[in-house]
Amino acid sequence: MKLLFIHCNINTGNGRHFVPGIAGISSVLKAAGHETALLFLQEGVDREALVKKIEAEQPDLIGFSTLTNQMRSIRQYTRWIKEEHDIPVIYGGIHATICPEDVARHDDVDFICIGEGEFPVLELLEQMEKGGSGDNIPNLWVRQPDGRFIKNPLRPLMHDLDALPFPDHELFKCGQLLLENPMEATFLMAGRGCPFTCKYCCNHVLQERYRGLGKYCRLRSQERVLEEIRYLLGRYDIKRLVIFDDTFTYNYPWLMRFCQLYRDEFDLPFAIQVRVDTVDEKILRMLKEAGCDMIIAGIESGSERIRHGIMNRKMTNERIVNVYKTADALGLKTWANYIIGLPTETPEDVEETFAINRIIRPNNIQVSIFFPYPKTALFDLCSQEGYLSDRESNGFFGESILNLPTLTKEQILEYVNKLKAEAVRIKLEKEQSGEFDFLVRFPEARLTTEHEAYVRITSEIIDGEERSVIFAHPESRISYTLSLPENARLCFGIGMSPPVWSKEKGSGVDFEITMNENGRERLLFSRYIDPKNNPDDRKWHDITVDLPEHSSHPTQLNFITTTKGRDKQFCWAVWSQPFLDRRKQPA
Repeated sequence: MKLLFIHCNINTGNGRHFVPGIAGISSVLKAAGHETALLFLQEGVDREALVKKIEAEQPDLIGFSTLTNQMRSIRQYTRWIKEEHDIPVIYGGIHATICPEDVARHDDVDFICIGEGEFPVLELLEQMEKGGSGDNIPNLWVRQPDGRFIKNPLRPLMHDLDALPFPDHELFKCGQLLLENPMEATFLMAGRGCPFTCKYCCNHVLQERYRGLGKYCRLRSQERVLEEIRYLLGRYDIKRLVIFDDTFTYNYPWLMRFCQLYRDEFDLPFAIQVRVDTVDEKILRMLKEAGCDMIIAGIESGSERIRHGIMNRKMTNERIVNVYKTADALGLKTWANYIIGLPTETPEDVEETFAINRIIRPNNIQVSIFFPYPKTALFDLCSQEGYLSDRESNGFFGESILNLPTLTKEQILEYVNKLKAEAVRIKLEKEQSGEFDFLVRFPEARLTTEHEAYVRITSEIIDGEERSVIFAHPESRISYTLSLPENARLCFGIGMSPPVWSKEKGSGVDFEITMNENGRERLLFSRYIDPKNNPDDRKWHDITVDLPEHSSHPTQLNFITTTKGRDKQFCWAVWSQPFLDRRKQPA
């Protein structure tokens, strides 16, 4: 039997990534001799294209992983499939688990998997193979000929997670994914469940749903986690891991032994998600010594009123600041997650978020617009207060669906963009290089370009390595006025964005650097790259140019991208981390 997974990742702002839930089910099915395939929809797809993809796979069962923000697309795609083919469809994942009644209202779904899906889905395929209906399988709701559902009870939570096979990374083509998006490719889960009860999160709903059915928070043995790391290292060119448990640091004895074993065997950096009230200097130092190089924490709001009273996150601003300052002192990079547009949030509350971000100065941030997930405490609050609008969301970063009396949706979006811009500046300042960092000083540059969006600060991943860059679509000139230090050299990288390497996308780009002196423009560097046609250009080109001695008077350096008259559509050129330092002199 063959199961085709369909995962929608439309308008999320995130690239293609590894999904542990799907990978876990796939590995169990393959171990039992079944086939699996994956259709990962990064963008919306039309009916004809979707039907062709289904026909190419010829599945016996189609499984949608349901996220609340993707349900509009999922329902549409399911309808198209059922109109063309008599293939049964099963919904699983977080939305189906929390809101099965909502899912059941849609006529095109045949099965709903509630909760952990590995063995319910396996048992369903086994019954289908023998002509059975799956009517008696725990965790499954099964549609009957009259349209009603048999609603089977939940089975106990799996206790021995070590008994599960490793997730199916190959389903996600992780070798290629490591080149496209290394941060998203190496997700590893040490366990399941989160002990906290934040009011905006699904965990307090799941804890209640599973009450009496076993321990909600479970960890694999440290040995089994390390065994999976060895397995991954033996198959993929992994340069770092992301351990993606909601809170990796809640069980101190487990964590301490993991760090000891990991440190003794691996020299591989890893990032983790923490809550600031589960770590201190001792724990952060232990993590650093084991190989952790970044912590990711949900700050969510700088307002203690919002964080404590509305979100049920009982950590103080003082604790947040101490943890981030300690991480900085230890050399750990930091990531902060924020949410804007929360119920009762005022402009003054948002300013407190800006204020704490300026104090803790994380290396990276993620800013989300608040979305009230069904059945959560904050959804109920929004419903009771009449905040819910008729606007729909099909992504994570569009606009607020709430009508708040304290913030308009336009204000919320403006705050999100402003916080992101401030975060980029902070990141560049923390990570600046040399005596003159052109990324940090980008606001001082004079830009000559055909459109303001064609030149900007962003990040780019080439050959699996992510860097901060100046995006410079031709024709562009970025000019800096500065005084050159003695023995100056210019260090930088050049490249073109992988999405434009395909045959139908544009042409190559000439990168040039010139210096204005005595009223004349002098060429210092020139190189043409064309990764579409030349595989050797599908990488970062790192370059150092010794600059000529110059007087102490200000001069002008120009970073130029041009196609010299060739087709310039989709010529996504980038300057990587340019900076000035001094070349070493002979002793």
